[in-house]
Amino acid sequence: MGIEINLSDMRINGDAQILNRATIQGNQDVGIKLNNLDVNGKAVVFDDLKINSILEELNASVQRMDKNSDEYCKIQDMLQEKQWNEKKFIKCVKEHVSDFSQGVLASIVANFLTNL
Repeated sequence: MGIEINLSDMRINGDAQILNRATIQGNQDVGIKLNNLDVNGKAVVFDDLKINSILEELNASVQRMDKNSDEYCKIQDMLQEKQWNEKKFIKCVKEHVSDFSQGVLASIVANFLTNL
């Protein structure tokens, strides 16, 4: 069993800060359910959430890739980055997936998104 976070059918109001700067690690499935979540006022949920499992899975997958492929070179560049900020990482993933829509990273991201 992986990690499951369920905040469905909740109301978060005022200055509440829920799971900010949280880190989720591991190679198991991560499920985050936010169905009918109502966030109002200055409340913040999952600000600067770090899910390292995508990078961990990518690191494991790159070992099985064709070393001569264009995607392999780009993924190696991504894995060399020591510290990703969220916006830079998301931008990089978007660009990569648009270039390699059938690639390894696209598959990992798709698997992750289907578990949200």
